[in-house]
Amino acid sequence: MEADFGGTEIYYPLESALNQKGIDGYPKTIFLLTDGTVDNTEGVIEMARQKSKNTRISSIGIGNGASTRLIEGTAEAGRGKYVMISDSERPTEKIISLL
Repeated sequence: MEADFGGTEIYYPLESALNQKGIDGYPKTIFLLTDGTVDNTEGVIEMARQKSKNTRISSIGIGNGASTRLIEGTAEAGRGKYVMISDSERPTEKIISLL
């Protein structure tokens, strides 16, 4: 992985995680963390919707630049929860609420 401050590429990493086989007998849960926006928000949300039969996706938006539409939409489509954490907040309690 590399960080170049050129935007968040979340589609293919999320697709890869969604396509991984889960552990038999346990529900598959993915936590999506992002601090930005993506070019294909609706595509990411639609993919989450299509794969939500066997996987739950919860989303965490970190910082004031995180896309509300991406965070809320992915969690809703993925039958999960979401939290938005501003730059001035402590994340612990909010993240624990997702569990």
